[in-house]
Amino acid sequence: MIPLRAPRLAEKLSLCAIALASLGAGLLAQPGVADGSSRPLGVVSQTDASEAEFKAMRRGGVGTYRWLVSWPTLQTNAGAPPDWSATDRIVTNLARNDIQPLPMIQGSPCFVVDCSRIPPARAQSHPPLGSPQARRAWSGFLGELVGRYGPDGTFWSANPSLPYRPIGVWQIWNEQNAPKFYGPSPSVEGYAELLAISSQAIRSHDPDAQ
Repeated sequence: MIPLRAPRLAEKLSLCAIALASLGAGLLAQPGVADGSSRPLGVVSQTDASEAEFKAMRRGGVGTYRWLVSWPTLQTNAGAPPDWSATDRIVTNLARNDIQPLPMIQGSPCFVVDCSRIPPARAQSHPPLGSPQARRAWSGFLGELVGRYGPDGTFWSANPSLPYRPIGVWQIWNEQNAPKFYGPSPSVEGYAELLAISSQAIRSHDPDAQ
């Protein structure tokens, strides 16, 4: 984790560039598969893929699958446990087909942002940085994700027949330089803070996570 010391703008931009370069490396450098070949192709999902489509990806040489993990979709009420059913299905299919998972975590539920001022549809773009409570809730959600799907995650202990493919790479937010995806407007300082909080939360559960 790169420590933040109120860096200058150029340093902040460099931090974001490093983070994006790391994500790019995760997409391009794929581990070998059982037959010794590599599968460098990546898929970004716009809709939920079916079991047959995951099998087709495997046959077609897909090595990485990137999809949205929406916090407000998984957890609608404060204190309520997240609904992991949709994510469980995706991780199951990725493990069965030996495809590298790349979850993209984004969005703030209405118990973190004020949906009386921000429509719920727009809350998806607002990072959870508006209060100490929002930051703690975000960190807690990330910890639950890693605790379920990371190394020694509860998902793997509950599904011992699945190939063990824990998630070790996590993307934080999407297109944070675009107003549509980072509200109310793009912020280098805000995204650098979000990365720092996320890194600490994730690596407190998995020190080797990227």
